Amino acid sequence: MTVPRLLCLVSARDDLTLLPGLVEAGVDAVQVREKHAPDDRSLLALLERVIALVRPVGARVLLNDRLDLALAGGADGVQDRKSTRLNSSHRCISYAV
Repeated sequence: MTVPRLLCLVSARDDLTLLPGLVEAGVDAVQVREKHAPDDRSLLALLERVIALVRPVGARVLLNDRLDLALAGGADGVQDRKSTRLNSSHRCISYAV
């Protein structure tokens, strides 16, 4: 897995319909960063919607802080705010997903 060159951060408040066009313009990864999700189910639904919008046009999807939901939703990786370095457990999970 290579490091994305251009990353787009999104939350539920963003216009997600713009994502396929952003990917076509050069964004190669989208990071779901939602601090105000009312519950895990809504965060998982957001993640799955983002994946459905960008994966067909070639982008990868990362989720902030929630390894459990990243695995459940099929994300390509997790951004751990506690550590900006990719540790071996994240690397293994990223490849397994």
